[in-house]
Amino acid sequence: SITEGGLTYSPHPEFIGITPDAKDSKVILFHDFDNHVPNNNSISGNHGNWVTGILGANTGNDEGVVGVFPNCRLMSIMHPSGGEAEDEIIFNWLAGLAAAFSSPAFKPVNSLGKDAPFINNNSWTYPSGYPAIGSALEQAIGNVAVYGRKGRGTLTFFASGNENGNVIIENTLGTHEKVIAVAATSIDDDGFTEIRAGYSNFGINNEIEFAAPGN
Repeated sequence: SITEGGLTYSPHPEFIGITPDAKDSKVILFHDFDNHVPNNNSISGNHGNWVTGILGANTGNDEGVVGVFPNCRLMSIMHPSGGEAEDEIIFNWLAGLAAAFSSPAFKPVNSLGKDAPFINNNSWTYPSGYPAIGSALEQAIGNVAVYGRKGRGTLTFFASGNENGNVIIENTLGTHEKVIAVAATSIDDDGFTEIRAGYSNFGINNEIEFAAPGN
């Protein structure tokens, strides 16, 4: 699942149809937690498309790029604009601890069976200098790791942030003990050495678990 600004599904060639191995539908479900509807009809910008394309864009279609995991199935979760209270709902839903909403198509995650997400990716964070998150949201994020996929756990990834600062200060979500924080890398002037991107936040005491190409 990709928690972002939404996904352009149709007629976007990178996300339509079935997975390249012809086993399943490419996109499982859409969940708009801003408007509480089971669609992405009101996407916010293109960042969701960019992130989703890097993760899982189709292969063999002579279009754009190939995602890192082109055979993966995708669930697009539109991130709400209401702050911690609404973010708490998303994470508790991913943990299977939040009921369905009014629409029958907006299902509890535990009813999805094999379609329940194994991984939740978040390439967003709160503004620089945001205070420590509240205990309710902190608990909800932890619930995903413990109760996701009916107790088997769901991995949660967060971008470290882009302030070129200490992730502990700049990104209170990325330093959650049950979150895997990812920094961005770039190529040094020699043309092949991979280094931290100049804008990427950094860790001091192993707060960053991974780094991946960012530009």
